[in-house]
Amino acid sequence: MPGQPSEISNATAAEIREVNCPGLGIEDEDIRVLEKFTNLVTLDLTANQLTQFSFDLPKLQKLVIADNQLTVLDVGGLPSLTWVEASNNQLGSISGLAEFQPNVLDLSHNQFTEFDLAILQDLEFVDLSHNKLTAIWDDQNPSLSSLEALQSLDLSNNSLTTIGSLEDIAYTYTGNGDAAQTEQGSLFSLFLACNPTFQCSTLGLDEDNHALQTSSCAEQSAGEKWVMREYPSCLP
Repeated sequence: MPGQPSEISNATAAEIREVNCPGLGIEDEDIRVLEKFTNLVTLDLTANQLTQFSFDLPKLQKLVIADNQLTVLDVGGLPSLTWVEASNNQLGSISGLAEFQPNVLDLSHNQFTEFDLAILQDLEFVDLSHNKLTAIWDDQNPSLSSLEALQSLDLSNNSLTTIGSLEDIAYTYTGNGDAAQTEQGSLFSLFLACNPTFQCSTLGLDEDNHALQTSSCAEQSAGEKWVMREYPSCLP
């Protein structure tokens, strides 16, 4: 990396748990030394000039690599990874998803046209806004109902028409006064603005679901159905 000693011993590298190198003009060849950091837990490479990232870092838990020029991101060698921030890149896919179980995933402002969220069952917070998404599951995983820990899902500014029913995972609170009070589901916040042809009725939600209230779906009183709000800020 820029300014680093020409050599770093394997023993020294193995002792380091955290590396923060934002905004240093780092390029792909500069980070080859990372393969020596076998016990690295946190890595921040924000705002550099990286086009690819593929390393075997078995202990890495948090990767922050936003604001680069990434076209390749391989998480197959990162089995402990739970937190990924890779927004503002040029990613259209991620390699190694089969072994990837993050809690926090920010891939906003990229080039994804599809992404299989349903296989990432430990997700809690997801931001896939400002992509080109037309689907977030496939025929083998046709529902998000397995994402029982999901609390926030931002899919705004895409080209989605449906994400299937969220009835099984949406947060619902019932009861008032002396009546029995019950809570179920975890999905509290859902953002769907600027998906112009989205079919709100496919969500399987009603006004009792906070996720529907944040989604940008609005009740159309004449037809007694939910439709997508239109915003001037949504670009064609």
